[in-house]
Amino acid sequence: MKTSSLKIKAIYDLTWNISNKIYHPSGSPSFELYETFEKEGCQTSRVRMSLHTGTHLDSPAHFIKGGKSIDQIPINHFIGEGIVLDLSKKYGPEYGANQSITVKDLIEAEKATGHKIGPNSMVIIPDGIIF
Repeated sequence: MKTSSLKIKAIYDLTWNISNKIYHPSGSPSFELYETFEKEGCQTSRVRMSLHTGTHLDSPAHFIKGGKSIDQIPINHFIGEGIVLDLSKKYGPEYGANQSITVKDLIEAEKATGHKIGPNSMVIIPDGIIF
């Protein structure tokens, strides 16, 4: 069995609760009651939201044709050191929809951290919230 030399310094819970108040450039999640006890004999709701709402991972398949999807990446690839890039001066609720993050933005944010992004680095880009 292979052992890891990774020393855990801290663990951060990055999950966000899904609600109609969470920010997303294309719109906040919406919830709709579409079956009721009175009419259908049960109560069921629908949720409408972008897959990019709240905490999520972008897989290579999202940006690279033929790239791996999340289910094709071993779970141990999601444990390790990460770098938080502050893009809050250009992106977030107050800046409007569909803002593209450019390579220049990433390079500037990386420089501000004093750390380098490596080939297997985990990059965290909060939506206007830096912890």
